[in-house]
Amino acid sequence: MARPLALLALSAGLAHGQSTFDAATPLALALGGPSDVELADLDGDGDLDAALTSVVQRTVSVCWNQGGGLFSAPMTLHQGRSAMHRVLARDLDGDGLPELVFAGGSVGLLRNLGAGAFGPAEPVDPAGVSIWTLDLGDFDGDGDLDLATGAWWSHEVAWLENLGGGTFGPRRTLTQAVLGVSDVRVRDFDGDGDGDLLSVASWGGQVLLHRRVGAGFEPPLLLFSGLAQPRSVDLGDVDGDGREDLLVGLYGGEVHWRRGLANGGFTPRAVLEEDATGLVRVRLVDLDLDGDLDALSAAEFADRITWYENLLGDLKGPRPLADPCEGAWAFSVGDLDGDGLLDVAHAVRGLDEVDWSRNLGPLDCDGNGLVDRDEIDQDATLDWDGDAALDKCQTVLACVATPNSTGLRATLAPSGSPLLADDQFGLQATGLPPGRVGFALVASEGGSTLAWGGAPARLCLAGSIARLVGPGQVVVSDAAGAAGASYLPSLGLPLGLPVQPGTSLWFQWWFRDTDPQTGAQASGTSDSALVLFR
Repeated sequence: MARPLALLALSAGLAHGQSTFDAATPLALALGGPSDVELADLDGDGDLDAALTSVVQRTVSVCWNQGGGLFSAPMTLHQGRSAMHRVLARDLDGDGLPELVFAGGSVGLLRNLGAGAFGPAEPVDPAGVSIWTLDLGDFDGDGDLDLATGAWWSHEVAWLENLGGGTFGPRRTLTQAVLGVSDVRVRDFDGDGDGDLLSVASWGGQVLLHRRVGAGFEPPLLLFSGLAQPRSVDLGDVDGDGREDLLVGLYGGEVHWRRGLANGGFTPRAVLEEDATGLVRVRLVDLDLDGDLDALSAAEFADRITWYENLLGDLKGPRPLADPCEGAWAFSVGDLDGDGLLDVAHAVRGLDEVDWSRNLGPLDCDGNGLVDRDEIDQDATLDWDGDAALDKCQTVLACVATPNSTGLRATLAPSGSPLLADDQFGLQATGLPPGRVGFALVASEGGSTLAWGGAPARLCLAGSIARLVGPGQVVVSDAAGAAGASYLPSLGLPLGLPVQPGTSLWFQWWFRDTDPQTGAQASGTSDSALVLFR
């Protein structure tokens, strides 16, 4: 059914109008070179503690959660001879208590004895060299967690079988040709019930798949090559089609994802951002607990933790979660204050500390007691740009029209419905000079170009730009300076692509005007409007 006139959607470059996370709170101070943080209930008291590693102090330590997200000072559990890069907390011996397994040159294990006590470090892979990254998963289907390792300098990807009771067998090398292993992830890539292994060759520019078949692994399969310093990867069903999708982060700053195809391949990459410089980690996690996978990234030179929200099976963003976050290196997600929402802890190398960002819960940006998402579910025209925030809460325009000959700035608002099933969509322009001919422009991207075509008008569009044509599309503004037109999205728009669910398009109204400075005929433009078709 048709929906009422919507409010103005914003132009390109504007930050999203919602903030679901509070400013960062210190968790651990004066920790030299924090390299990892892992959240788990380590003492069995019902709240999440923080296990930390340091490359400067070469330690594995823990900060105890004293309730409500208040933490003790770090308590050192182990100090090694080499820099500590990674720590994971999992129950490896079946007693219900999470052990800590860590990578610091070689691999070690801190066995949880209960009540906040840990045994001395046990060597897991004493012959391992330059182990940089770890992951745990059941490779052999026996119900316990095996260990995957990646070595930065020795270029080795290997696994160690959990023999029971948290005791591991010898290292089994899968390959020694992954140049600069920066990440390994255990996931069931092919859906056969056992764990497969993804590895990232940062120096080699590759993402590889080590597929478990029967009692062994196939030779490494090159999924992608020629990437510019890939550093991190994750796998999960982002779009809900039952196939695993791939999230990849490049050290130069690009975060992209690829949808999984029925033949086991992937679509071309969809770039989420290109400015996460110094990116070191990406992960998929349902951060807002709405039933789908969102994405998170940490970038040490961009100095931020960023999340990309899953909206309608498509990752959107970037949205800084912790910014500034100087030298952001790693993160972990969990409910730190016991309010049922997922918070984010992050290692901040530039400040030698670990912080955490409190999840403030569902957004109610207008303070009317109703969650924005619920309001939008009832009326999709309250959120034309698809950022899950009410458009009426957004008050700053990133690209606004210049005043026209009336002295006013022309505005543009979508009307009707962004739902393709309704097939009823329109645009309404106001603040126009009366009696002037005009029509709508549509583009794949937003932008800002002042003095467009030599006129004082500002073009707020970029990428592929086209004019909407056809009967009723060229309109003369009325005496009140208003004009509008309606469209059928089912017939497509003139950009060479059909309008499909998830298509975002930018619109701007062009009109004939008079240059207020010279009196010569000139082009005039409105503000731009962003529409996410659903």
